[in-house]
Amino acid sequence: IMSRIFSHSSKDLYPIIYTIIVGMIPFLILGQELNFWLCTLFLPLHAWLIVNLQNGPLHHHSHWPTFLSIKLNRLYELLLSMISGIPHQSWKYTHLKHHVFVNDQPINGQTRDPVSVFRNGKNGEVENFWSYCLRATYDSFKRMFVLPEFPKPVNKKILFWEQIVFNLYLVLIFLLDLNLGIYITAVYALAHFLDAATSYGEHWTVLDRRGDTTQDSIGIYSRWY
Repeated sequence: IMSRIFSHSSKDLYPIIYTIIVGMIPFLILGQELNFWLCTLFLPLHAWLIVNLQNGPLHHHSHWPTFLSIKLNRLYELLLSMISGIPHQSWKYTHLKHHVFVNDQPINGQTRDPVSVFRNGKNGEVENFWSYCLRATYDSFKRMFVLPEFPKPVNKKILFWEQIVFNLYLVLIFLLDLNLGIYITAVYALAHFLDAATSYGEHWTVLDRRGDTTQDSIGIYSRWY
């Protein structure tokens, strides 16, 4: 049965289960008194789980569609978008562009890699870490509420519904508990910041190897990273 459902491996069931568990966390803590100390201790862990979701199941599915059925893939993409806080369509487009043009420098003020560390740098230098991460956090939130302009093959209709499911998820949490809604908003803000930090640091020691595709897009994990 599994071989007739999954495109590559029945082990893809594990990231699906992980996605569902992360999505259930807000409802599992519903009714708990979200005091300062609980938030201080659990909020970073919760954000880290979402970053893992973004760079695990969401990333994996963007490269290798999970299901044989197009409809199942679409449903899973809605689930991923809802819980990761990033529309699958925009994440896939941005990520694949990053693979091709990894950390390119601006030409006429624009980079072809949408998340290039040089995109908003000055005088050909790498953008400051804090500026890069805060800008990326703002952009990530904006993508969930404002339909971004992406060229084809991004399907704007699907992208719209990916935004809608996240907004419904967020509104539901706020309706159930205002404090929980505020907490979840902070969780996503931190998760987007940490995801940007991941992107900023991952290729840090190969910035001088741009153009060599066997080197410039591999993950390099320095001590700082």
